[in-house]
Amino acid sequence: MKARLVLADVLAVALMIGCGHEPPPPPPTPPAAPLPPPRNLEEACARWKCRAPSRVELATPKGRLVVTEGRTVYSDGEVARILAGESFAITGDVQGDRLVNLRVAGDNAEKDVLLLKFEQRPLGNEPAMILTVTNRFPRNVKYRASMQTPERKGFYKTSSCPVMAGRQTFEMWPHPIISLMLREVHFIDGRAACN
Repeated sequence: MKARLVLADVLAVALMIGCGHEPPPPPPTPPAAPLPPPRNLEEACARWKCRAPSRVELATPKGRLVVTEGRTVYSDGEVARILAGESFAITGDVQGDRLVNLRVAGDNAEKDVLLLKFEQRPLGNEPAMILTVTNRFPRNVKYRASMQTPERKGFYKTSSCPVMAGRQTFEMWPHPIISLMLREVHFIDGRAACN
């Protein structure tokens, strides 16, 4: 009797598998642990792309300003920094509504990138700083920005506007800016205010 029950159980399992019933899928792989911070600039440049030492030249009310920047990363995974006169593309890994592991993308990237261009151009009789952001992601993007100016040390907050999927935005400032930092890049549904 016991042998018949075992045989019936085996047949039932075989029939279930044959009828398209499959065992449950394995649990999802947990995300990789974050990498430890780089110990020095060489390690940082090996992980993320670095810019060569650069000169930033800006027109100011007091005359021409020249700032020399040493070799630095374009992004450290969390923050992307763009100098006046630069243009490059950044991408990252989509994690829910956030873009993490920010990094420079290849020059020929056609999708899932933000194209950044930061320049000083004449606007009327005065020069203005203009940041152009082109969104090649399928979703709308928002980020936080801070600026480095000749008059103040460090970076301080400035407003930023959302960039619609497949569109481009232009942000303008009427004073010289040495560089901008973009952080907390995230996806949004619909529109959002500039802030």
